Amino acid sequence: MPEIIECDAVLGDIDYILKIVSRNIEDYQIVIESLLNQCQPIEIEYKTLPVSKSVKELNQIDVHEIIKRFLPTK
Repeated sequence: MPEIIECDAVLGDIDYILKIVSRNIEDYQIVIESLLNQCQPIEIEYKTLPVSKSVKELNQIDVHEIIKRFLPTK
């Protein structure tokens, strides 16, 4: 899934943190539902935490290049 640009296994109350890029909430929800459907019959809990501001990023990702993947081709 090209929308998932990072996945980290973490310690504590949650197991994984996914960084997902999407055009809007509807597209994001499609990605989440697809992931949840792949995990059936296991019951998965998930939490959505939108990023309000990036404070520090070590990886320089060209967001414009990723967005181009979602745009219709001419």
